[in-house]
Amino acid sequence: MGSETMVWNYRIVRHKKGHFALHEVYYDEDERPFGMTEPIDFVADADEGPEGVINALEAALADAKAMPVLEYDEVLPDDEKQKR
Repeated sequence: MGSETMVWNYRIVRHKKGHFALHEVYYDEDERPFGMTEPIDFVADADEGPEGVINALEAALADAKAMPVLEYDEVLPDDEKQKR
């Protein structure tokens, strides 16, 4: 049984109604997006403190600047696309 590493980054996603939101987007082994979180909140545990929030914000900003905007339909699994 091998261990799989989940690959993800922060991406701006354009939603069907035209608004944009920041999400964690997950990728398959072929680097295709296959899922995403709800729009993210930046929260840190007590042991991370405020620096944890700052680090997450900085990572999100770097990813959002480096990666193109995704269309909502690009992130849906194929079985979800067929339902629409």
